[in-house]
Amino acid sequence: MNLWAGKEGSSEMEKATKRIGEILRILHKEYPHSRTALEFKTPLEILVATILSAQCTDERVNKVTPALFQKYRTAADFAKAGGEVPEAMDKLISLPGVARKTANIVLSSAFGKAEGIAVDVHVKRLSGRLGLSRELDPDKIERDLMALLPQKEWLDFNYMMVNHGRKVCQARKPRCPECPLRRLCPSAKEFFPGLK
Repeated sequence: MNLWAGKEGSSEMEKATKRIGEILRILHKEYPHSRTALEFKTPLEILVATILSAQCTDERVNKVTPALFQKYRTAADFAKAGGEVPEAMDKLISLPGVARKTANIVLSSAFGKAEGIAVDVHVKRLSGRLGLSRELDPDKIERDLMALLPQKEWLDFNYMMVNHGRKVCQARKPRCPECPLRRLCPSAKEFFPGLK
């Protein structure tokens, strides 16, 4: 299914395609060492931390996981089932509590694999504001982003967008006048009419 179907969608895709290279260049410059804010040492730890982060903030997860990981060191300790954390999307999403976002974070953070792009609240918000997707469903946003971005960018894109969303493009009060992406962002003029 073409998510950019129709004349209007095709025009939006062309605009986004023209801007994405410069958006990536600026994000890499602003956030050169982007990675997950979750603290982990093993694939199992990032899997558990990511599942927990769906229920609260990354900061809160980082406060509770050291004691948790001290007590429960293996998958067997957690699920009494043993085994390893899978290194493939289809196997990860078959685990309870794991959807594409969590699987993408685990694959990129623990294994350096780019099978997709994690779409969390920051990526969802910024993708819309930057005109990279007009979709609301995370899976559809992910498909739009995967069509726009070179696969080598998939690993870092979520983390750069999260950093930018936390630092500048906040949900309630975006700081467009300070934003290095403001001239590439269709939403900047909506938030700050007259902004150049």
